[in-house]
Amino acid sequence: MQRKYTKIKYNPNKVECYFSFRTDNGNEYTVKSKDLPLPSFIETLGLLDQWVLEMCELPQDYLGRIATRSVSLNYSDDDVMGATLTAQMELYRSNCPLNLNTPNKPESPYNPDADWDAVTCLPTECAKTIYMLCREADKYLDGHMAQGDLFDQDKENAADAVMIEQSNKVLMPAHQE
Repeated sequence: MQRKYTKIKYNPNKVECYFSFRTDNGNEYTVKSKDLPLPSFIETLGLLDQWVLEMCELPQDYLGRIATRSVSLNYSDDDVMGATLTAQMELYRSNCPLNLNTPNKPESPYNPDADWDAVTCLPTECAKTIYMLCREADKYLDGHMAQGDLFDQDKENAADAVMIEQSNKVLMPAHQE
């Protein structure tokens, strides 16, 4: 099943991951989870900080104060992906961060006859990073999270059950009549 994400969001304060996507057959799903993502998910989301800085035309020295929190995705009829990045920027004289939204930009022009240009389109490396984040979201939804692979847990639980059963045989005295 191919997932076409419309929103990928991570809130480290609540330890919350949120995914919204459509599948090939047109069904739409929303998943909200408290399970920690893999470190690679958080690292990939962090790679978008530089693009928020550039698209919002902020000074380079603001980079350490910016943290990307979500990516909203949309698609044209021709399947051209567009994205808006949402980040928070730490403020020195405020008790809450500044919320930043980049302009929505497509990976290539929505009009197939138009040429790609840096003003209206996502930088190529930014689009690649967004696709990397989508693959990280796939891993998460397939059960690969920071606490371990959810599907390997069944194998571990089965192994634990066998071990408990074997230890019970050893520790439990034989029934005598």
